[in-house]
Amino acid sequence: MTDITAPRRLDDSSRRLLEAYAASTAVLLATNPEHDGRIDRLHDVDGLTDDELPMLHGQLLAAGLIEFDLNDRDGGVYSITSEGKRLLSKTSEAESESDAA
Repeated sequence: MTDITAPRRLDDSSRRLLEAYAASTAVLLATNPEHDGRIDRLHDVDGLTDDELPMLHGQLLAAGLIEFDLNDRDGGVYSITSEGKRLLSKTSEAESESDAA
């Protein structure tokens, strides 16, 4: 049985969305280091269609790579988890190694 909550590799679309959350969080923290790192849901990600985003958000949430916090009646905020950061780091390292080969 395959464990869908702990993917070994992300498909390109999931990785793209996770990278977008990491990049948006990094920009936010660079401008305000005391911010908690939670951001509004991303609705516009290069290379992804509006139809893909709900499914991809669900997959990343189910895998524990992003978290959702309901902040009030109007909506919630998302943050990348330490597991999400680790997976992106591992992916970047693997890509660097394959580029060097």
